[in-house]
Amino acid sequence: MAGLYVKFGVVNHFITEGLQDPVTVRFALKSFFAEILPLYIVVGFILFALTMTAAKALRIWTTERGIWSFRHALWTTLGLLGLVHGLLWWEVPTTLWVLLGLNKLPMGLALVLIFVLCFLALWKGLAWSQTSWVRKGVLVGLGAFLAWGSLWVPRKLEQVIWAPETPVGHPARVLMISLDGLRQDTAKEVGFDRAHGFKSYNAYAAIPATRLEWSIIWGGDARRYSVGNLFPSLDELEGKAPYEILEAAKKKGLKARFYIDDGGTVGLSDRTDAFDEVGMPASGWENFLNSNLAVHIPLYAAWMNVLRIFPTTTPWTPLDLGLKAALKRGRGADWVMYHSCLDHQPIFLSRSELAAIPGWWKLPSSRMAPYFTVPSDREMVGWRPEYSPFLAYQIRVKDILNHWIALWNKLPQDADYGPASRFLMTDHGERFYHFTNEAQLGGVHGYGLDPWESRIPLCLDGPGVPSGSDDTKALSLLTVRDAVARRLLEDRAILPQDLLAPDDAPMRMHALNFAVRASDAQDYREMDPEEFISGVRVFPDGVWVMRYKKDFEEREQDLTYAEAHGRILKVYRPLKQGGCRVFTYDGYDQVNIQELDEAAFAKAKAAINVRFLHPWNASDSKH
Repeated sequence: MAGLYVKFGVVNHFITEGLQDPVTVRFALKSFFAEILPLYIVVGFILFALTMTAAKALRIWTTERGIWSFRHALWTTLGLLGLVHGLLWWEVPTTLWVLLGLNKLPMGLALVLIFVLCFLALWKGLAWSQTSWVRKGVLVGLGAFLAWGSLWVPRKLEQVIWAPETPVGHPARVLMISLDGLRQDTAKEVGFDRAHGFKSYNAYAAIPATRLEWSIIWGGDARRYSVGNLFPSLDELEGKAPYEILEAAKKKGLKARFYIDDGGTVGLSDRTDAFDEVGMPASGWENFLNSNLAVHIPLYAAWMNVLRIFPTTTPWTPLDLGLKAALKRGRGADWVMYHSCLDHQPIFLSRSELAAIPGWWKLPSSRMAPYFTVPSDREMVGWRPEYSPFLAYQIRVKDILNHWIALWNKLPQDADYGPASRFLMTDHGERFYHFTNEAQLGGVHGYGLDPWESRIPLCLDGPGVPSGSDDTKALSLLTVRDAVARRLLEDRAILPQDLLAPDDAPMRMHALNFAVRASDAQDYREMDPEEFISGVRVFPDGVWVMRYKKDFEEREQDLTYAEAHGRILKVYRPLKQGGCRVFTYDGYDQVNIQELDEAAFAKAKAAINVRFLHPWNASDSKH
């Protein structure tokens, strides 16, 4: 463990700084008093009122005084709300790791203890009743049924709100369904082959960072968007980096709709003019409440997909709900895109997913939480393979694809989506750094160019597309971008040979100094956030903007470059003393390391830039 240098907290520092901004503090207070607290009060009151109404109807309320004390009402309501939370924790037991104390117990024991405490609280609330224990037991059971019913209501509403619609008679030209951070090897292992269409298992991201990748696909300046970072910069919001493909499509009267279940991942607040519609649970940084804090407020999380205008990524969100919503709202558009972050770290496995881990109920939930910095030797005592965040990732990806592929394979028969060129894809892979031979950190992306972050699976389907697969030729998302532009603007069908013909995948990004060997931690010219980022600026309408100390032209001098031909990936990491170190991979296996001087590095960069920075309309598109 001593051989690994980890620098991750700096990025979190800027996020933390932003969360302490007065704007976000006011938003947090407003959310608590205007949404969270009222929901708990209303649900608690309704559960209590229904329980007491049932008690009277069943003649269990036999006290001569007929008066409820505050103490009895409090204990009864706490017991009922506790049962609601117990049922939610039962559905997703790994969410128990946020509960201090209980997270040290085996999950099965913790769940039993929670339900015992809840039933005791409910029984204590019924102490006023002078009826028999049997009747009290009936009332406790009825209270448990009502607690379950309070969860049935929002889920029934979800089904009604996002129920599929019949075709509207306007076939889409392009449909793109994307799962964030889907690794090529994991996808193939868990059943990506079951997706109808032509699969490429040798595809590569242009840049392994969601916001930047989508910006390039939309026709954003590839030079600028390969130098960016976590959040948009001010010049982007000022219109200096427009999405040209979206703008060209809009001028032709085409409608482009983009949906995402975590809007903070892409940051489209104030940048939606080129779209016909953008759907997300909330704008910008406000998604932290949905995606990060929801696990701490389970009852509120259970209602979020009803309270929000688009399904979000709470641990209790059905894995196919967002896709169903996107397909429903996308009808009538020409370019429909859906991007999901359901496998973002940390992953909270549900009880059905935990079934893949024998004896999961014996494991403490705290050990299922991923580490993002190297743990101490004391923390590693008793570590088991079942605690691996990569295992949780594999289980979650399999579950998502099981849900998605079932919907994907029905699309050829859909009148609105069957005629479209359809992509089942991802924006980048996911890397799980090893800190021992067996143990790994939580998954990350957007830090560097390597096969774990850059290699991706992709499936193309549509009219004229044969079934089959290829794992020999390189396929770049830059080529996908160009093919999509031609499909939209010239209505030219997309076939596998259009995507595979170049057999070339250029990449470049401002790599982040995150995890490298201690011996060469200071060797590379990579981004140190403390040197390049002065902080964040937060706006009331959900916009979160990075403040950079250097403009993108200056930061461009320190980029990492990569190129893939077939299975071979070469990564050029710039050295501080000049030149670069070249890492060569065959698939996921590192096969060579060499160093180039500055002149040779400059030549390699120039060749990659010619291919990476070519205008998206450089073929024979006319618009």
